[in-house]
Parts: sequence; structure tokens; C-alpha cells
Amino acid sequence: CTISHSTNSASGTRFIRVVLPSGVVLVSKSPSWDPALKHSKLDFQGRITMPSTKNFQLVEEGESTQRVVMQFGRVGKDAFTMDYIAPLSALQAFGIALTVFRAGNY
Repeated sequence: CTISHSTNSASGTRFIRVVLPSGVVLVSKSPSWDPALKHSKLDFQGRITMPSTKNFQLVEEGESTQRVVMQFGRVGKDAFTMDYIAPLSALQAFGIALTVFRAGNY
């Protein structure tokens, strides 16, 4: 797969784009604004328990349901969790997760 990372300098929002060998394109799910917390957030359904700039969710580009194909995030001081479903394999999901650490301040 081909993985690219970018950051919106104005908002600090991170964007990940993954092109799988099958041609499927996965992109970062856009967070929603939480007025009570005064910042953007993603709904991890209780699986990701700590805030981190490394937390992310991927969805298929152009899919209207925004079904989460992969999510990754912090669950402890030095612990992270990763969930994935098809069309990703375990190896592809793990490789994507590793790029978050390799990509710098993500």
C-alpha cells in the first residue's frame, strides 16, 4: 500500500491517505466539533481511552456511511490498540499504525 500523511497548519488536523493494492482508498475520518470540550473529537466507541495526536480512524473514501475500517489510539501511557476490518489485512493495518510513529509528531 501507499501511505501519505499531511497536517493542516491552521487547525493542526492530521490527514492520512492510504491506497491499497486493490485500488481502495482509505482516508482519515474527519472529527466533529465538541462545543463542551472546545475541540474536535472522534467517537472510538470506548475502545480508545486516552487523548493523543496519534489517535485516528480510517474510512473508505467516498463512502457515505463513513464505516470505520481501521482505528488506532492510546489506551495507556505507553500502550496503544488497533482495530481493523476488511479490506485491510493484519499486516497492512500494522504497517499503517507504524507509520504514525515514523511520521514525526503525529
